[in-house]
Amino acid sequence: MSSAIGRAEWALHQRAALACAAAQAAGVPGGFEVWADGGALGVRATDPALSFLSIISGVVPEASELGLVRAPDRLLAIRRLDGPFPETADVTQEGAFLDVLLAGYQVDGVVARFIRAEHGLLRCTGSSLRREGRRSAPRP
Repeated sequence: MSSAIGRAEWALHQRAALACAAAQAAGVPGGFEVWADGGALGVRATDPALSFLSIISGVVPEASELGLVRAPDRLLAIRRLDGPFPETADVTQEGAFLDVLLAGYQVDGVVARFIRAEHGLLRCTGSSLRREGRRSAPRP
């Protein structure tokens, strides 16, 4: 595995750790566990609605002592969304980005609560509001 892939997997793992901590703090149902061992990076969510979050990544030759081997990269799933969709959306008000995001995912219940908790963290939000030419919060 290249060092660039390893860095990307580590960054995604750290994001998952932040998201799981935020979800736990927000009272999202189920338990969350995030771990790293011998190059393997694990995330576990116990609520059945969040089972798609449970993953082991970062499997490198050193992880063979755990009995793990790296599988070929593959696309896991694509969810076809129901339309029609608006051409544009006004997301200038606080919280509007999250509303648009949740509408795009077309989810509710536990999954929506997890996404809401995750995107409540400034470190996990890819966009920030601008007020008077400046970001409303510093980017990490």
